[in-house]
Amino acid sequence: MTVLITGNTVILEESDLLKMFPEEKVVVLGELSQSKCKNRIRKIAWEEEIDIEQLLTGYHITSILYLSESVEPLKELDGEFLQIKKILNALSKDFLVEFLYVMGPDLCFQEESNRSIMLSAYQRMLYHYSQNQQLSIKILRSLYLYQLSNSTDYLRSILTSDNDIMIHPDQKIYYIFNRDLLDLCRRIFDNWTDAFERIEVPDSFDMSFQQLFRELNIHNVVFSKEAQLSILKPQTSDLRQDYGWFPKVSLLEDLSTHDLPSFATELQSLSLVNKLREFAKLDRTPARVVVLLGLLIVSGVFSYLFGDQIYFQTVDYRLFAIVISGLSLGLFYGLWAAVFASIGLIIQNILMGFADFQTLFFEPTNWIPYIIYIVSGLVSGYIKEKDRSDLSRLSSEINHLKQQLSGEQSFAEDLLSEKVELTHQILERQDSYGRIYRFLENLETPYLEIFMVKLLDYISEAFGTDEIAICKVDNNQKSKLQLTTVQNTKHLILTAEQLAGVSQQLVDNTVWVNQHLHDDYPMYLAGVLADGELCYYLALDHLPTDKLNLYHQNLLKSLTGLASLSYQHLRQKLTSVSQYEVLKEVAFYQKLLALKDVDSPYFMWKVLNLGLLVEEIPPTMLKSLQEKLSLFDSLGQVENHLCLLINTYTQSLTDWYEKLSDLGFEVVGEHNVEETVEAIAFKQMIS
Repeated sequence: MTVLITGNTVILEESDLLKMFPEEKVVVLGELSQSKCKNRIRKIAWEEEIDIEQLLTGYHITSILYLSESVEPLKELDGEFLQIKKILNALSKDFLVEFLYVMGPDLCFQEESNRSIMLSAYQRMLYHYSQNQQLSIKILRSLYLYQLSNSTDYLRSILTSDNDIMIHPDQKIYYIFNRDLLDLCRRIFDNWTDAFERIEVPDSFDMSFQQLFRELNIHNVVFSKEAQLSILKPQTSDLRQDYGWFPKVSLLEDLSTHDLPSFATELQSLSLVNKLREFAKLDRTPARVVVLLGLLIVSGVFSYLFGDQIYFQTVDYRLFAIVISGLSLGLFYGLWAAVFASIGLIIQNILMGFADFQTLFFEPTNWIPYIIYIVSGLVSGYIKEKDRSDLSRLSSEINHLKQQLSGEQSFAEDLLSEKVELTHQILERQDSYGRIYRFLENLETPYLEIFMVKLLDYISEAFGTDEIAICKVDNNQKSKLQLTTVQNTKHLILTAEQLAGVSQQLVDNTVWVNQHLHDDYPMYLAGVLADGELCYYLALDHLPTDKLNLYHQNLLKSLTGLASLSYQHLRQKLTSVSQYEVLKEVAFYQKLLALKDVDSPYFMWKVLNLGLLVEEIPPTMLKSLQEKLSLFDSLGQVENHLCLLINTYTQSLTDWYEKLSDLGFEVVGEHNVEETVEAIAFKQMIS
């Protein structure tokens, strides 16, 4: 399977495509947001002269995903019409390709806009091609996508306040996580039907922008009742039921993992003291110089004002300024603070008449304050530089540990992704291993009638036909009808001569194809084998033309081969237990429970109470009854009374009453399976 992704591909990342399409080969016609040139993704530039037909043929494209420009709120739709029309014209040349068009939610808003009018025209064009050209097209009405790494992204503009944007307080967030949308697209391709369909993505999280910004502590967005309010129309799509999909990551959860720009998360207001504190913390030279000068001026003023007061003469305010400068600004500014403080002290002493120049410089005792200033500046600055060095070293170690943690997390995510992809492949996909798993799981039962019904149901659904029959091959190489979906089975049941002609081919190749279109043969025959012998065969007729190819022939061969393995396993269990023996009450109850859980139109069960104790029935009479039983009939005991379980789909209730009357049995009670199960369960509960 090869997926062609085109349109507004710049909003996608290569890693998302690799995770969401793990098995498919991906061809991108356009540019990606982030690309690392992975081998599994082939990128081709969109040019006007590009040959779409050659592209579809050369890369064996099976599916096309077109992302409209409308998946982004403000993008223009210029040129999109011509691109879509070019692709549709190419698909009209007998290409069996699935085309999924993903548009934004504009068409789902209650108010009409220019974008919604254009998208409506695109939708009508797609519907026209679907009906007139018989193209396989679906439209997915998505929510908006976002790409925070793109500087022009609308959501990024709101978060960072790059533009003066006003938002209505009640405006809901109509955004979807990119991988969630790609996951839905993949599931749509996996469960594709040819019918034209419009699929809508609901707003599952129901969160407004106001709630989002409150949770993210963003306060610089302007809300106004005058702003435009867009409201989605009521939606009816049940994506969980149809595709097993629901959005897993909300916008809040995704944004919580991003480092938003700092100016987008500032507080509403700061006091003057807080603003000064924030300014002082700025690691810039002008800010440091301003802080240094401020400290020196304040210390000088305090020294001048309080220098002649007896209580403050012992306090040296300049020393405080030096220590604070060194501890907060570093060694360089601590030394400059000491120099300026020394100059200030000299000027103060001269102006106040405490000393002159000769006394200051030639009296050693006067040097002590200046030495203390310089030493204090050096020590406090050294402490700051050491702390800064330690902080840098610790930051480097933290970054190194973060890188290691990121590597470990990436490794764990890769392992988890591989596990999820493998689980998805086994449990969800509609091809390969997923189909094998579900098919074998459906056939896992200890009862032959359930095995036959599930086999018929699955083959009928896989091949899209209502004309199918399962016949048993007896020891005389004659066909005996077991189950069918049609009233007229003449063309589905082989005569002894016809069976003899194809039986060996069914044993050798499992599948026989009516290549010469004989009227008296069905289109497909498939054999269910055990120990190398043909035990049953399936007859299929009146299939759709797209099922008459080598792929479906091989598919039928694989499915019936798996069915043969399951039947072989079931047959080994049945050899020790006769199909028509009288089951004990516990075994009969277990079988009724199993039949009750099977939802099939071919099961219409009735439990007939024959009113006789099993021990009192003559063996010849019981044997005569057992000989009349078919594959879908069983005998069991309920409170030691003989009961007959019949399937009225294969034989009517009236016929059974006549048959039992001829054998000497009288029906004293008639119940459905649910009533019988409840009666036995009630008896077991009170006993």
